[in-house]
Amino acid sequence: MKSWFKVLLACVAIFCCLVLDIHAATTTVTYNYDDQDRLTGVNFGARSTITYDYDDTGNILSVSNQGSSLPEVTTAAITDISTNSALSGGNVISDGGAAVTARGVCWSTTEDPTTTDTKTVDGSGTGSFTSTMTGLLADTRYYVRAYATSASGTGYGDQLEFITYDGNADSDNDGLPDTLEDTMCTDRNDPDSDDDGLLDGEEDINADGYIDENETDPCNDDSDYDEMPDGWEVDNGLDPLVDDALDDNDNDGYTNYEEYKGNSDPNDGDSIPLRKSLVPIYNLLLN
Repeated sequence: MKSWFKVLLACVAIFCCLVLDIHAATTTVTYNYDDQDRLTGVNFGARSTITYDYDDTGNILSVSNQGSSLPEVTTAAITDISTNSALSGGNVISDGGAAVTARGVCWSTTEDPTTTDTKTVDGSGTGSFTSTMTGLLADTRYYVRAYATSASGTGYGDQLEFITYDGNADSDNDGLPDTLEDTMCTDRNDPDSDDDGLLDGEEDINADGYIDENETDPCNDDSDYDEMPDGWEVDNGLDPLVDDALDDNDNDGYTNYEEYKGNSDPNDGDSIPLRKSLVPIYNLLLN
């Protein structure tokens, strides 16, 4: 074969490489020839193969490319957001013709994050995967994309965004931060989760998420199980941690429980439970 013709074929191969963004500096290139010393193919590893077909006179009939494409990946919804972490992932639905060697999510505080930003590496191949993003800053907006890398390059999923929680935020103003309530039985949007008349923060006094010896239960409206709500006991000077239902604080002949049920003051002897105070009137009417 004439040398100029080989040069022409090589130029065609180089042009195809540029179009496909294939760099010989990072890819092993193999040239194939037939028994007539004609160039029949240029192989660029897993990324692309260029083939040449000839007619009987030696003229080129066609030049075709059998290259692989970028992997196709989707980004999973973002969940379990906290002050410093969040959960996402993705699904590699196609490897594009070349094996996926790494996959995960990448994120940044600016849009269109890439694998040069912070990322996870969660296995290889196609299929779904879960990624945990850690080391995040509180009250910060982040942009996230799933990625999949093969010999053809890196494909990215759609961009999603989220904001980490503010470590000091207290949505319901109950004295407990949202991040703590997310780990407890209380509701970050309900200041009195057990409806006992006490704010959640008044019950978990030291805001540590535990029921300590001197604290009432923010998820139980009757911490001492004496059938009187914690809030009512506190408002009336009783101990919500002691069963004092049968005590008579004001020595008026009515127990604290009877005073609670009758909507009277357990500390005022002149305050008679409503039900009891109606008895004399009822008897008078009968007579």
